[in-house]
Amino acid sequence: LRGRIDRVDQAVDDDQLYLRIIDYKSSSRGLNLVEVYYGLALQMLTYLDVVLSQAETWLGMKATPAGILYFHVHNPMIQDEPDMEETKLEKALFKKFKMQGLVLADESVVRNMDTSLNTGFSDMLPVAISKSGNFYQSKVASKQEFALLQQYIRGLIERAGIEITTGKVELNPYQYKQQQACTYCPFLSVCQFDTGLEENNFHRLKQMKEEEVLNIIA
Repeated sequence: LRGRIDRVDQAVDDDQLYLRIIDYKSSSRGLNLVEVYYGLALQMLTYLDVVLSQAETWLGMKATPAGILYFHVHNPMIQDEPDMEETKLEKALFKKFKMQGLVLADESVVRNMDTSLNTGFSDMLPVAISKSGNFYQSKVASKQEFALLQQYIRGLIERAGIEITTGKVELNPYQYKQQQACTYCPFLSVCQFDTGLEENNFHRLKQMKEEEVLNIIA
């Protein structure tokens, strides 16, 4: 299991250290907890687990997850009024770089990430805050939910390692919505998975709401 973390940010608030992972992507990407549940999206939560588990050695104190975010590296086009004011154009471009992912359900932490956020939707983060300070239409998780996800990811990695070392290699490619594991797989000619054969079937993944996934993991 190998990877390189693109970026780690830290902040200290009320003597508590918070760490955030940012991953740069050439295509638009968000965190799908259904993919996490089925072991298809291990990268970001594994990165987070590594930095949190090593925080005392690395930074001298325990850390709390602030979030995992994807930053889309691209050159966006703005299709709007032809003579847009420069400040308005800059704001429109800025919104095109809004990050996706999952952040800690803590108003103080979110406002430290986006210091321009008052109420409503953040231009930077996948969150919105009401006047009463509550989150709505937001991709947030509590400390307990982040801890559950960390524990679950560790279990998936351990199970995968055990299955590899015990020789478990049956053909079991997934199908999720319109996605199939075989589409970009370089080993199709080796495994020779063929849906024309009665014994070859896709592992069809169930579509679930994120709250349902978290409840199952818990």
